[in-house]
Amino acid sequence: MHVGKRLFISGFFTVLTFFIHAQDRVVLPDVDVSEDRVKRAQQYSGAADRPIDILHMELEVSFNWNLHAVLGKADVYLKPFFNPVDSVVLDAKGYDLKKVAQVVGGKREDVDYKYDGMKLRIGLPRKYTQDEVVHLYIDYVSYPDSLNLTAGPAIRGAKGLYFIDATEDYEKHIWTQGEPESNSTWFPTVDKPSERFTHQIGITVDTAWKTLSNGALEFRTDNEDGTRTDYWKMDQSHAPYLVMLAAGNFDTIGTSWNGKPVRYFVDPAWKEQASEIFKYTPDMLTFFSETLGVPFPWKKYDQIAVREYVSGAMENTTATVHGDKLYRDERALADATAEDVIAHELFHQWFGDLVTCKDWGQIPLNESFASFGELLWHKHAYGADDASWFLHNEFQAYLGEFNNGKSVPMIRTEYDEIQDMFDRHSYQRGTCVLNMLQHTVGDEAFFASLKKYLTDNAYHSVEIDDLRKAFEQVTGQDLRWFFDQWFLKAGHPKLAISNNWDKENNTISITIKQTQDILKMPVYKLPAAIEVYTQLGKKRYDVVLDRQEQSFTFDVASQPYLIKFDADNYLMAEIEVQQTDAFWLHQLGNSTQMMDRYHAVEHLIGTKNANLRSTIAGIAMDDQFFAVQLLGLSSASKWDESGKKKLKDTVRKLLKSENPKVRAEAINIWSTIYKEKDAKLYEKNLEFVSYQVNEAALKALAISNPKRAVEAANQGLKQNSRWWVNPCATVIANYGAPADLDELMTWTKKQNPDTRLSVYIQMVNAMVRGGDSGKKCADLLTEAAQTDEDDQLRYYAQKLMEEKVYQMEEEAKGAEKEQAAVLKEMVKYTQSKLKNIPSE
Repeated sequence: MHVGKRLFISGFFTVLTFFIHAQDRVVLPDVDVSEDRVKRAQQYSGAADRPIDILHMELEVSFNWNLHAVLGKADVYLKPFFNPVDSVVLDAKGYDLKKVAQVVGGKREDVDYKYDGMKLRIGLPRKYTQDEVVHLYIDYVSYPDSLNLTAGPAIRGAKGLYFIDATEDYEKHIWTQGEPESNSTWFPTVDKPSERFTHQIGITVDTAWKTLSNGALEFRTDNEDGTRTDYWKMDQSHAPYLVMLAAGNFDTIGTSWNGKPVRYFVDPAWKEQASEIFKYTPDMLTFFSETLGVPFPWKKYDQIAVREYVSGAMENTTATVHGDKLYRDERALADATAEDVIAHELFHQWFGDLVTCKDWGQIPLNESFASFGELLWHKHAYGADDASWFLHNEFQAYLGEFNNGKSVPMIRTEYDEIQDMFDRHSYQRGTCVLNMLQHTVGDEAFFASLKKYLTDNAYHSVEIDDLRKAFEQVTGQDLRWFFDQWFLKAGHPKLAISNNWDKENNTISITIKQTQDILKMPVYKLPAAIEVYTQLGKKRYDVVLDRQEQSFTFDVASQPYLIKFDADNYLMAEIEVQQTDAFWLHQLGNSTQMMDRYHAVEHLIGTKNANLRSTIAGIAMDDQFFAVQLLGLSSASKWDESGKKKLKDTVRKLLKSENPKVRAEAINIWSTIYKEKDAKLYEKNLEFVSYQVNEAALKALAISNPKRAVEAANQGLKQNSRWWVNPCATVIANYGAPADLDELMTWTKKQNPDTRLSVYIQMVNAMVRGGDSGKKCADLLTEAAQTDEDDQLRYYAQKLMEEKVYQMEEEAKGAEKEQAAVLKEMVKYTQSKLKNIPSE
């Protein structure tokens, strides 16, 4: 599962009581939901008990679009585990049950059952043992849209199956999202990750539609009513949450890898772009298979992009579902390819699908590895510097969550909701931890251990000890210390590094203090390397930290000019280095590792010496890696006049950079810091293949030639590109005449809710212009608050205006007299418009 970001502001309100009373033929015991039972469940959230094992399932599903209903028939084959059973409990959320039977000798015999709207308890006529297979038949109608189940920020829906109605932008279609336990809304199952079974699904749809599911399309049948049924067979077992289907008017681009079908299902409008969006998939299949030593384990691999998806993407076995943010035209792909999410979901086909976490508290065994797969691809495709930058951003993402107050172990037996596990600890922290494990045991041992782990546990559920044991069996090392401190405990080390040169004895002492809160976190065992640079060269020393404070002393022939702790930049730690600017300068000038140079620039760019500051910025902007270049550019606001003059040619050179981020930032500095009204340059960059560059160029053009910028923005809106809406709307709102604002709002009314909200935000920010244009913004927002067809957007338009009134009142207090008068006038005008909005 790849977690995406959502633009739209949403609140989630959960009401969870839903009962459908079925005909009871016998009184069966209810599930224990006593207060004591609930408290115990909250204290420990481990794997579910499994009295029965589902072996195989055969489903027939069709759809009533008017009711948003699934018409299903399920044949479920199961057997008990060790203890005999005389009843079976299945997850079945929101069903209207038509028939529940046991199939004996080919005949369906009615059985006693009890149903509470969520769980179906089926009574059997006698006790069955682990040597016997029970065949159940369930005829049902389910209503996923009618359910109001707990969702979360990572997976924003729990309906399981989604009916997507047609809009002006796309046709109606159906897709499923099973993780974590939502597939039981459309077929009965034991909805736990520790369950595994094979299945066949018959999907009945209009003959014009295509279908997709796990496994292979075995055959099709044309029905007398003008529909068609496609039968998909999955003959390799996998977990219930990985079962999927999708159906709609999709175009398919086909290729193959090692004789296996590889296909991409997309909206017809995106057919031409599909091969470019997904183009690295075959290369990834080869790279991951060879790297892991375990060939891609499934018989085919499909990917589909759907609309209104509730997350980033989902690794359903053999058939990954992506959200429509995957759809990117040439300029969007230049800014950010889809490689990360594609690599993430593909790596899941091994880690998560072939080998599945036993319970949701073990989800890092799925998600950490999938995120680590992204890191592997970065290094393979783009080199060590790019991989280091990716890893740095993973650590920063985790730190953001940690600093926001969440510090938990990666593997958890206690959590309130399953959704709590889908966090930056399971994803980004996991990337860093697995990278450390690779460094600790070495590359060859690391991948040999993963091969053993995958091979020994194929088609089974696992927990963290299974991974540890695989590594220990391959390496011969006791790695419990590593797994305990990184997987089973919260937090991370904070290290303070200092050094002392003893001239008389020709020694250098390095002191490392672990400054993290040891009441909440361990004192870490940290193998690391220290490099000491002198005029005679570089020496490397391997050390192990295992105390709160340690000092290491080394003999050196001359005074060191650089000492580098964690020479390989592999530790997931906050490191504060106390060293002179001279050391930082040597680190900047001598290190071949990009992150060393980055951290040196990061430190030196804040110096009070203006001449040194501009010198460092120039060195950074000449670096070979874009992130270091951007760091140098980011200091432009601190350059004095001498620095600006000295660096102007360097910035001019970056105006031609092929990296969109660098080129865009150079344009921003050229137009704001240097105040160059180079309209010809900016207009030329409106044609550059990058929306980031186009946006920077449009904003720069608006400063030098507002009329021409508004004309370009009006033309830009006609492209109907979601990446180009915000920049164009921003320029029109801030520089357009009232007639331009009217035209913008006329265009906006035809757009989707996310786009309309985006324009409303630009409009409300532009109210500070005052005058006729500012008032026109208020007029148009008032109209939106009264007439937008979406009740949420009507509410947001009003609230945005109210919040802006408050902001303008505050800004007026500290503004210059003329601007204060403009703001006060707009406050008064906007308040008068707000009075015209009826309360709902």
